[in-house]
Amino acid sequence: MRIGFIFTQTFWGVLLILFGISAILRSFNINIPFFRIFIALLFIYLGVSLMIGGPRFHHSFRDGSTAIFSNIKITEQDITDNEFSIIFGSGELDLTGIETDQIRNLEVNVIFGSGTVILDRNQLAEIKVSSAFGSARMPDGNNISFGEYTYRTPGLETDTNPNIMIDGSVVFGEFTVVER
Repeated sequence: MRIGFIFTQTFWGVLLILFGISAILRSFNINIPFFRIFIALLFIYLGVSLMIGGPRFHHSFRDGSTAIFSNIKITEQDITDNEFSIIFGSGELDLTGIETDQIRNLEVNVIFGSGTVILDRNQLAEIKVSSAFGSARMPDGNNISFGEYTYRTPGLETDTNPNIMIDGSVVFGEFTVVER
């Protein structure tokens, strides 16, 4: 046997399969420890996937308004939908080019990811954000971990209607609003 065999996918695949099967066989007692079985099945999956050409769990999905396990950058020209979702990924929504006479109602959802909304300092925008086990950072310095907060740009007076209204929600992730 060659020593280089230790560095091949087949070796590590077989090793992980054997490790997974042994973990399953050791865990069949009267009480079945589900966590151990899950870990064992994960090792078996990793072993088989290494033998057939690599793990298959890191596929990503991205369309015009959703990013799952990927990165997305959207500008005002790319906006085709009013809802943007970032799940296990990162995204940037650049709204600096929106004209002041355009009215936009947008929804931004960040789940286990990172999302950034970029606004022009002169835009009239209102951002309502809710956070649960996450972080929502606003340009005024507020950082929300739990609860809700409404941010209004400095140019927006209390009696003026905003032309950009964003309803944001973040769960186990990070949502940041930046003014440039």
